[in-house]
Amino acid sequence: MANLASILTQAVTPPPSQEQVSSGLVYVVAAYAVIWLFIAGYLYTIQRRQAQLKREIDLLREEEEEQKHAAKAKDQAVKSGQDLG
Repeated sequence: MANLASILTQAVTPPPSQEQVSSGLVYVVAAYAVIWLFIAGYLYTIQRRQAQLKREIDLLREEEEEQKHAAKAKDQAVKSGQDLG
């Protein structure tokens, strides 16, 4: 039993000093800053990609409308040509 008590007392480490806590805190704050910078950069790239995709979608919609109008005009021309002939 005395052996177990001596092992347990050796395993208990003293609390860190104020200097150790302060230096550790600097690393924690730096780690959080780096993480937030990565998150901000990632969100920025997502926003840019989303804006680019929106522009592409708008262009495709415009092209679709132009093709619909062209097809409609062609159909009308064919119908009016058949009516005359």
